[in-house]
Amino acid sequence: KADKVAAAVMAWGRANGATVYTHWFQPLGANGLRPGMSGQVHNHMFTFGADGKPLYQFDGSTLLKGETDGSSYPNGGLRVTHSAGAFTVLDPNSRMFIRDDTIFIPTAFVAFNGHSLDEKLPLLRAEDRMSAEAVRLLGLMGV
Repeated sequence: KADKVAAAVMAWGRANGATVYTHWFQPLGANGLRPGMSGQVHNHMFTFGADGKPLYQFDGSTLLKGETDGSSYPNGGLRVTHSAGAFTVLDPNSRMFIRDDTIFIPTAFVAFNGHSLDEKLPLLRAEDRMSAEAVRLLGLMGV
């Protein structure tokens, strides 16, 4: 399914002049220390073939996950360099959008060990927990 969604995203992007995509996230500290700041990992959706023409490629694994160095973010710098790897993971609850030639793909930003490096992941985790507890409460109430 992810490959089908990625193909649709690429078709939508190309139809709107996009040749670049970015996994877009809000690193810790963006809400206070650095208000309005966001993290972005930009990549082209094509490579050049031997004939010099662009070969467009954007698959499901590219859509779902990206990789970046988390050591330059506020709490990322506390880790030793060999464990500074971080990943962006698609947030299906937020809408993608196009600005200029770039598709912005909203993501959560996590360390290699699953620790949150952004403002979004704690909110998503809290939302899941609240939902589970609300379902449990409704069950106790017989609803």
